[in-house]
Order: sequence, then structure tokens, then C-alpha cells
Amino acid sequence: MCSGARVMLVAPELSATLRLAVAAGTYRHREGAFAGPDTEGCTLVIAATDDRAVNARVAEAARARRIPVNVVDDAELSTFIVPAIVDRSPVQIAISTGGRYNIAVVEVLAPPHAIAGRVSPAGIASHAGITVSGPVTRTVTADATGAYSIPGLPDGDYTLQPSAPGVVFKPERSRIRVAGAAVAGVDFSASVRPAAVPGPGLEPWEIGLFALPFVALLLLFARRSLRTK
Repeated sequence: MCSGARVMLVAPELSATLRLAVAAGTYRHREGAFAGPDTEGCTLVIAATDDRAVNARVAEAARARRIPVNVVDDAELSTFIVPAIVDRSPVQIAISTGGRYNIAVVEVLAPPHAIAGRVSPAGIASHAGITVSGPVTRTVTADATGAYSIPGLPDGDYTLQPSAPGVVFKPERSRIRVAGAAVAGVDFSASVRPAAVPGPGLEPWEIGLFALPFVALLLLFARRSLRTK
């Protein structure tokens, strides 16, 4: 999304957060099981289901249309692979494992400190984004239960801020110090943002009152123009 991609999600159902994101226009969604025509017009295809048979059908449909396809953690079905990224901003390192177990590589290379917590309730907060900023800046996604963990943090002061379309979080942000050990229990609560209530419109007679001074000025100008002729 940071590159301006227009993302189409194909899935029988979505989490509450993804439904809000679709409603906000962040993503598009076709409800239902994958079908070959879903790849038509795509520039890039990523298959990330937990069913290898479905992933294989996605890869086959993409290859038939000569579209690059990545099947997560399955190099055999992929036409390109995505490296593991170790982010030590401003330094970023990409490491290839041949398309397998990229997350494990990041965890092995990361420093031992982490910040962890939960966003609740899970029905609203699942898959919320948690952005940490400080010596390291990155964003992780809460899982289906609302739990999140941000590994690989060197010692320092950090600010955590949750985000999700159409959701209000309390607290809005938390300030945490990491000093030689992991920090747990950094929790947030979530609620659906109330819909905006439109303000009252102007009655026709109110519009007329606003227009009267302008009409009077126009008449005065026309009268003076007639006198000068």
C-alpha cells in the first residue's frame, strides 16, 4: 500500500478490520472462493491461504496469464520470491532463504527485546496495525485474537500507536521504555468510531436572507449605471 498499489482481496469472508478497510475504500473485495478470472487484469498476484491446493490453483491461473505470482513460503509454486526484511532504520537488510521460513530468519537475527500486548475486543481489534516509533520504526498487525508482538527492538524509548479504519483506540498511544528486557502487557481497547451526524441544512427562507444583501447591491449598481448613461 505504501507504493500506491490497488489491492483486490478474494476471500469467502473477511475479518472485522478488513471489512472496515474495504468500506473505507482502502481495499476492494470479491466475496467467494478463488476462480481463475480473478487474476485477469492483475499486475502481481500473491497467494497466502493455508490450503496448498487453493494456492496451486492461484499460481496456475497467474502463470497462464504470465503474471508474476508469489505463494507465501512455497518457492516451488512461485515465479518470484520475497526476501525476509530486517529493518534497523535507516538500515534495511534483505535476506533470501529460497522462499521458505523468512519469518524465522528475521526472528533469529533480531535482538531479543520485544514489546507485546493485546488489542481488545478481538472482534473489532483483530488485524489492527500497531506502529512503534523510536530507535526503530515499524508496523505489525495484531492476530485474530488481537494479540501482537514487536520483536527486534534495541534499548530505548518508544511510542506505540494502534490504527484501523473506522476504529477508535484507548489510549490513543503508549510510551514505553525498553531497557535490557522484553516489555509485555501494552494493551489497547478498541471501539467502532461513531458515524458522523450531518449538520442541519439551511431552510429556503434562510438562504433568502443571506442572498438579500447581494441582491440589493446588484440593484444599486444597476441603478447608478442607468443614471450615468
